[in-house]
Amino acid sequence: MNLATGPATVSQLLQKVAAGQSGGAGFPAGLFPAYRSHPLFVGYRREDHSVFFTASTVYILQEICPKLPEKEQLIVQDISRRAAAAYPAYQSPEGTYNFYPRNQHFFPGKWLHRFRHFKLPDDIDDTALILLTAPHPPEQARHVRERLPAHANGAGQWCSSTPPAYARLRAYSTWFGQKMPIELDACALANLLLWIGKAGFPRTEHDLHSLLFLKKTIETGDFLHQPYHVSHNYATAPLLIYHLGRLVAKGYFEELTPLQGPLVAAALQLLGEDRPLLEKIILSTTLRRFGVRHLPPALPESFQFDNETGFRFFIGPFLSSYPGLKGLAGHRLTHLHWHSEAHRLALFMEWMSAG
Repeated sequence: MNLATGPATVSQLLQKVAAGQSGGAGFPAGLFPAYRSHPLFVGYRREDHSVFFTASTVYILQEICPKLPEKEQLIVQDISRRAAAAYPAYQSPEGTYNFYPRNQHFFPGKWLHRFRHFKLPDDIDDTALILLTAPHPPEQARHVRERLPAHANGAGQWCSSTPPAYARLRAYSTWFGQKMPIELDACALANLLLWIGKAGFPRTEHDLHSLLFLKKTIETGDFLHQPYHVSHNYATAPLLIYHLGRLVAKGYFEELTPLQGPLVAAALQLLGEDRPLLEKIILSTTLRRFGVRHLPPALPESFQFDNETGFRFFIGPFLSSYPGLKGLAGHRLTHLHWHSEAHRLALFMEWMSAG
């Protein structure tokens, strides 16, 4: 299918996404193919059986689904059903979810999956996105909700990898693992709060501190000037604006409403800079969420939707869990990048459908 600028429509992009679900050889049924790479080691590129991009793609598609014609809505429903069938392989007995299938961390690959040291605990990001996009029993949601405080900042240990302004906020940690250091990530928290807000749970101290963490990232300007330090796994200002804007626009938490102005101003500022096209696309999407009129990014005449380069949505900073190595943890030499064609196409569809 030719996805050059001219003939490409939301319908065509959706068909492309649907055709690619589990379309890669060896990928589990229902999963969208994803890959991990290193920005400096050109030869390092691995298939990746992580669930994050599948859940994230399905969330975007479900959000734009009401705006689509009935035929396309049925396609989104089928994609969601196929993805939901894959999720149990990532679920722990406690009801939370992992980036990787049980006992298959960094799979497939050559080295990392051989060492238990690199096995990731369950996390709030995948858990929230899956609970947002797939049917689940009420008792599972309640159990996850009850588990969260035990892994919040200050529950046994304090976060040492965040700026001092946030270090004593009892916000939720990214990780559910007992041995994993506390890590506060604004984008992951925004996803978790999307689920908490949609579920309508009564507020807790940890909810309020998580909201305060997000507010402080904006008020201090850290979301613009040191994005890695407030969001280790996303680590760019456009991605912080995108995730925080997505949460604010939902209106679940009225205390976040004042953040709309700073987010809009920052998005307009960054749109005027020389940045990868997809960064401009997600900034434009944020502005459209808030009904802001602006000059949208121009797609080059020969642009191919499924071949966008210079953009990554998610990273793995290997040293972020080692407090003594904070100086190296933010360096791109220690980061892996994750990519997904389906997710890139979904971001374009979201932009085309916004407003």
